[in-house]
Amino acid sequence: MAGEATAFVLEPPVWIVSRLRLWGKIYDADGVVEQATLHNFAKEVGYDLRGLAGFFKGKGSLVWVGKPGEGKVALSTWASEEVERYRDWLDQQRKKHRR
Repeated sequence: MAGEATAFVLEPPVWIVSRLRLWGKIYDADGVVEQATLHNFAKEVGYDLRGLAGFFKGKGSLVWVGKPGEGKVALSTWASEEVERYRDWLDQQRKKHRR
């Protein structure tokens, strides 16, 4: 509408978009999920489950809580910070997909 201010929404770089969608789902589930829930979230955003191991390697955006493969999965601090950084964009994307 005329005269209405539009809020600036920080868009993430292309390389992080699918990761961010997955991290956002985990973040919204209080940052810790069962392994089965991780698998469901990954499928929802288009990941092949064979690729999930990469989230635990290197800098690691996901960490095991309990025994690997048996416990829960949590977002690392830096991945949580990325979700917070792009929160407005994630919310905007969810609204678009609901229509």
